[in-house]
Amino acid sequence: QIECMVSGPEMASAMLEWIANPGERKRVLVQRAAQQTKLLVKKDTDYDGDTPCQQHAATLSNLTGQDLAKEVRQMLLQPKKQTPTASMDSSSHNSNIAATHKNNTSTVTPVPGGKPSGFGGIEAAAKSSRSREKAAAQQVFVDDGTTESGTVTTSVSKSLRKLRFHALIDSGMGRLGFKTDYPLPNDSRRDTVVILQELMEAEINGGPIEFFGMCTHMAEANATSDYTNSQIVRFKTLLKRVRDAGIMIPTVSTDNSAALLTTTLTHFDPNEILAQAHANTRGYVRTGGAIYGQRPAFTQLRPISTLKAAVRHVAILKEGESVGYDRAYIAPYDVRIATLTIGFADGYPRELGNATGKVVIRNKLFAVAGNVCMDMMMVELGPSSEPTDVVVGDVAIMWGDPGGLVKLSDLAATLKTTQSALTCGLDKTRVLREYI
Repeated sequence: QIECMVSGPEMASAMLEWIANPGERKRVLVQRAAQQTKLLVKKDTDYDGDTPCQQHAATLSNLTGQDLAKEVRQMLLQPKKQTPTASMDSSSHNSNIAATHKNNTSTVTPVPGGKPSGFGGIEAAAKSSRSREKAAAQQVFVDDGTTESGTVTTSVSKSLRKLRFHALIDSGMGRLGFKTDYPLPNDSRRDTVVILQELMEAEINGGPIEFFGMCTHMAEANATSDYTNSQIVRFKTLLKRVRDAGIMIPTVSTDNSAALLTTTLTHFDPNEILAQAHANTRGYVRTGGAIYGQRPAFTQLRPISTLKAAVRHVAILKEGESVGYDRAYIAPYDVRIATLTIGFADGYPRELGNATGKVVIRNKLFAVAGNVCMDMMMVELGPSSEPTDVVVGDVAIMWGDPGGLVKLSDLAATLKTTQSALTCGLDKTRVLREYI
């Protein structure tokens, strides 16, 4: 399933227009499915003596529209080749291949009684809370199992794909969302409840959408502000109007990280926000920076992100020699310089150059030397007359070292920005993410 947020009347109008044009919608789905199939790799294992396994890429000619769909369909209907099984007296090479295939096979153990125990997640809860007497499912992209000649090849079960949407409510953030109040007499704006009723009617009449909940966003969730309470009052007012219109709300979300963790806030009353007759509305929170411990106002959190680079080069500069662009760093004495494999193109801020920023190598702190370059940066290791244990290949930590010498929060404070701004600024392609 695809899930999205409808962020206001403009998005609602676009969704209704999309629903009203099934031909164009199906054409886009067919072309998208065909383009995705171009990227698939069909793995055919061929055994020919000691010849290793070969992978053949599925290829399509340069077609579009229905012609492209037909070619994809023929490719998908081709029978799969049977993979030979290695015997006990096969060569060690083929035995390893067979063992790999076996290890990739997963086994699912059924739950006793056929029913899972415990909370099945917000998706399952939202499904159970909805009224199931919706209109019959509408087929989107289904292969009925017949070839162009009319011969039935296989029985393919029909599947329904719906676009789940959450209605974003502007209770005071001011960026996006449906308004909570009634429009004024001379206002061209339409009432939010009327728009949601139109979307629900489109769903009931077979449109490929599914109303999945309402949410809002807190602008100033802290212990010294009353603004969060005023936002919740507006949001609850609209919730009541929507429910009075007979619209069931499967899920409700109001809290970001700050609203969740500020213990003095008492804005979320489940008896008011989640209560609806004949419905099992579920509440959930949207934690962002708190997941990574990036909320310095909450001391119970511990930052968990670490940015690392490698030492690529170590050299000695003579007194008066320079390093980097604009000769921003001139050696005050014979000094040892290390070049690191990271720069501002990777997301390390250029503003941290010229000793503003520091890095940790082998549990020691070193200042940035000169300007941060696009792909590299330099740090001063100290006078060349003093020994150093820093060598090429060592790990340099930009922030998040275990000893707390370079903290992300300190860098954010130095640059007068937020921790999330620094981590979000890291290039997604150039900087490898490792999740531990």
